[in-house]
Amino acid sequence: RLLDEMRSSTGPDDCAPDVMAYTAAIAGCSEAGEYTTAMSLIAEMRREGIRPNVVTFSAVINACASASAKLGRNRENNGDDADPEDVKAPMRRALRLLEAMQSSKSSVKPNIVTYNAAIRACAEGLNIVGAFDLLRQLKEDGLEPTIVTYG
Repeated sequence: RLLDEMRSSTGPDDCAPDVMAYTAAIAGCSEAGEYTTAMSLIAEMRREGIRPNVVTFSAVINACASASAKLGRNRENNGDDADPEDVKAPMRRALRLLEAMQSSKSSVKPNIVTYNAAIRACAEGLNIVGAFDLLRQLKEDGLEPTIVTYG
């Protein structure tokens, strides 16, 4: 694990993990559909006093979307044996994180990339109504949809 290696390095070129290193690791989790690891990393950041930024949160939400997509593909490949709730679980985590960002207590507010990731999480999590609700919300927040929003 690269973050562990960064922490254990000694010498003149020491470098402790920062928000950029954590965000890069979380982006890797997104590519692999490892949303639980992404969520663990954001919790680890907070424990270490490193403040996640909007890019970090968006990457975690994207990891949730990738996880739902991966679980959905596995479900299709296994002949629909798997519980559809398993596909929805990562989406629910993404939406809870988005809600936390939207709260008045949060210093990090969602941007269009965050909303696009959450919309994708809804689509992959079999929640089309939720995706359209998010489209309405982002417009109410004064954000402009992009081609990715409609993709």
